[in-house]
Amino acid sequence: MLVKAYAKINLYLRVLGRRPDGYHNITTIYQTVDLADRLEFTFTSPDDSSLHSPLLSLSPDSSFDVPTDESNLIIIAVKFLEKYADTKCKGLKIMLSKQIPIGAGLGGGSADAAATLVAVNRLCSLGLTQEELSNIALSVGADVPFFLQGGTALGEGRGERLSPLQNNLQYYVVIVFPGFSISTRMAYNSLEGLSSDVKEAVCEMQQIVRVLGEGDVNQLCELIANDFSPVLEKRYPELTNVRGSLLSAGCSSAMLSGSGSAVFGICESKEKAEIVRAIMEKKYPYVYICEPTLKGIEITG
Repeated sequence: MLVKAYAKINLYLRVLGRRPDGYHNITTIYQTVDLADRLEFTFTSPDDSSLHSPLLSLSPDSSFDVPTDESNLIIIAVKFLEKYADTKCKGLKIMLSKQIPIGAGLGGGSADAAATLVAVNRLCSLGLTQEELSNIALSVGADVPFFLQGGTALGEGRGERLSPLQNNLQYYVVIVFPGFSISTRMAYNSLEGLSSDVKEAVCEMQQIVRVLGEGDVNQLCELIANDFSPVLEKRYPELTNVRGSLLSAGCSSAMLSGSGSAVFGICESKEKAEIVRAIMEKKYPYVYICEPTLKGIEITG
């Protein structure tokens, strides 16, 4: 089975304070885009004693190196799935072509985990429902349930309480990965003592939901926000440079995605996005033109 696992951007992200369990409450708007990792799932003979199941390997065409041991969310997802279904996926081999930058706030690892849950559920004929997969996904990571559905969604709580949103906007996204990663934990620690006003965030969110339905890109660009941006830009001045360069190159708006380090800009046409990419490629090694998608993962073969 061949599966695409799409990246995401956060069109809006407010951190509303630390929870008793140590996590943070957030309100965010997720949007999947067509920058994707590719995963290939195959089975060898279950009697092959030389295979430690599951076996994760990295495709030679990968743009980024990632660990292939049990620290990878792909393997973690399989382990949770095996525990929940009380089974062993013997002989499972997974080949990952890593194209989504790591530690960039684009959700690549979470998308890979979601793709793994769906693929293994089908290949092993586990028969788990979407609700069961969502429960397992949350055990793997707070963003993972979103990628099971993808598209445009409001995320609340830790980001796992999801409400699909109608999105009538037409736009292109230019994503710039500046070449360094940012730890999510460090990013949240940087916000210690800082939190957005809940009522203000709810009001802003309602405005954005309305704009998404109306399809007004210009209004969306005025409302895009991310609480991590001002804090992390002080710590990493290059993020300010990237955002400023995207705006100077012609993007209508530019913002950090998630907890960084990728920065995205919005363009109303592909022609403008091509111009922006050409300018940004002179400064940065990883620049992508993306379109929004309706799915978080896609089975392609």
